Amino acid sequence: MRPAKYEGREVPNANARIDEVLVRWDAPVPGTWKRGPDARVLVPGKRYCRTHPGGAQVPRGEHAIEHEILDPDPAEAATRCLGGRLVDGVNAVPLASDEAGGRRGNVEADMLLLVRNDDGAFRQLLVEVKVASGTAWYAAVENLRQLRLFVESGAAQQIFRARGAEVPAELPVTAVVLAPFAV
Repeated sequence: MRPAKYEGREVPNANARIDEVLVRWDAPVPGTWKRGPDARVLVPGKRYCRTHPGGAQVPRGEHAIEHEILDPDPAEAATRCLGGRLVDGVNAVPLASDEAGGRRGNVEADMLLLVRNDDGAFRQLLVEVKVASGTAWYAAVENLRQLRLFVESGAAQQIFRARGAEVPAELPVTAVVLAPFAV
């Protein structure tokens, strides 16, 4: 995430940062990072998968946005996303595990949504959620990192099939940043 971090209002050395992201995209993912299937995101019908400290029922911040999108039954809510109807989704999608055995180095996508386009084709949306404006560059780099891990993870790519969705074995995926409009 080094090319994503900076101080101030403007992204310094933007071209060099873009070049660094592209080099990292093309490089093999190092180490033993892959996570296998995670039972908490594979339960059909369970879409909001986070737990909150002290058993809090009402999530805040990014988690509140995830909850607002995932809590209603997609069949009843008729939610549309990028030209498709939301069919299913989960949050806290496991992508990489901390090689040291802790949680600090884990990588999770905020949400993975399954949408069906008007022509009947399915696709996945890998979503990074932000609640504050001014984090667009960081969010974009973070989302690209998640996308890179997602396309290399067989377990992550099969989440919706494992949840019982009748979808093709290979589904296209689109990386999305969901954030407030910056004025």
